[in-house]
Amino acid sequence: MNEFLKTLLNDVYVKFVMNHNEFIFLDYRLYLFIVEEAYWYSIDNYVLNNLSFRTFAALLLMYSKVIPECDNVLNEVFKLNMSEFNESKIVSLIEKYKPRQHKSFPSACDKYYYYNNVFPLSRLNDDLNHFNNYKRSVPVYGCMIFSPDLSKFLIVKQTTGSTYTFPKGKRIMNEDPKICAVRETMEEVGIDVTDHITCVNFTIFKKITLYVVLNIDPSVPVKPRSAKEIAGIEWINIEDFINSINSSEECFNSKYKLVIVAFRQFLPFYENLKSNLFKFKFDQNDDNLNDETDANKRNNSLIRIMNRLL
Repeated sequence: MNEFLKTLLNDVYVKFVMNHNEFIFLDYRLYLFIVEEAYWYSIDNYVLNNLSFRTFAALLLMYSKVIPECDNVLNEVFKLNMSEFNESKIVSLIEKYKPRQHKSFPSACDKYYYYNNVFPLSRLNDDLNHFNNYKRSVPVYGCMIFSPDLSKFLIVKQTTGSTYTFPKGKRIMNEDPKICAVRETMEEVGIDVTDHITCVNFTIFKKITLYVVLNIDPSVPVKPRSAKEIAGIEWINIEDFINSINSSEECFNSKYKLVIVAFRQFLPFYENLKSNLFKFKFDQNDDNLNDETDANKRNNSLIRIMNRLL
């Protein structure tokens, strides 16, 4: 008996799926976003590197009874020992037991009227393909995070391609854009920017919107929730970054392409905001800066100035 798999599926079912089965009645894509979140959790906490998202989704949906009448598949999978527990073996079992026919459904629509309000296993591949296509069209929201003296900003290094970007991610259905930016920032760098985010934002590449976040101390602890997506987190000196852009080194411009495009849009606001800094005390040795009330007042004043610059 593969106790490892049973423990994993039960854990992610309780943490992610158990209280969200109602979403399947609303929109299957929202449900698959939850399954995808469970997948990243499994990779980080169970070192689940030998299963694709597609296969993991099939197992979790069968385990949670969203895909019906699949006990025979799960029973066979649970019999696998760890040496047999791999992608090809599980896929072969799913193919062996899944129904060969399924009802006809619209190829793409906001609501899927599945029989018994569940996924039919026979069309799971189609549903996942629609989900992947849908994700490509989903707007992305994130944050440009700046230090209190505006001398530094925070970027993240992606695990794929070793390129740099800002903490950002896809919007979940009807989620408020600013809430999405705050949530994704918390997930990718571990910083709650709720009280520091402004209404100033920039859209680049037509679907990526970045909100300006002020007054975040570079010494605050940072940690991505998923090491699978984020390889590193760095604070960059703005003056050094501008000089590097002007040097026009091809390698630098390639690695920092998104950051450069976003920063060039923000630069006029950055210059205006810097010119207003004399109104506030930014002396890092000032004891008053350790007072939470003074820090909040300073932050609110900066945000008001930033919003007036719109």
